Amino acid sequence: MGGAQLTGHPIPAGIDDQDMTIPFSAGGLYSTAPDLLRWEQALYGGKLLSAVSLARMTRPFKRDYAFGLAVDPDTRGNKVIWHCGLIEGFAGCISYVPAEKLSLVILSNVEGKVARTLMVNLLTILGHEPLMPK
Repeated sequence: MGGAQLTGHPIPAGIDDQDMTIPFSAGGLYSTAPDLLRWEQALYGGKLLSAVSLARMTRPFKRDYAFGLAVDPDTRGNKVIWHCGLIEGFAGCISYVPAEKLSLVILSNVEGKVARTLMVNLLTILGHEPLMPK
């Protein structure tokens, strides 16, 4: 399995040996940070869903979980909508703070919690420390 060794030196994830059709949607999307930012702007900018559908999609129904998204308050009470994912060799997080139309897109070729930690740290620096589960 890929990832960083305990020595701190990265090793290849071995993705050449992985059939990316097996994880299907978990590994079937290839994109760039700028394209994911355009997606985020279209999604929350009313270009993809009606306001009613977007409100339903981002309303938590099971603790902090909405339809494919986590929704947590920050320390100031603003809603932070986010999703992170990872697969061997890759990780990514995307978050949105509607009150400020603030989007963060983080892609990493290091698996584990690196992308999520960076997202939380950047949100904190920007004054939106999320109260999300660790």
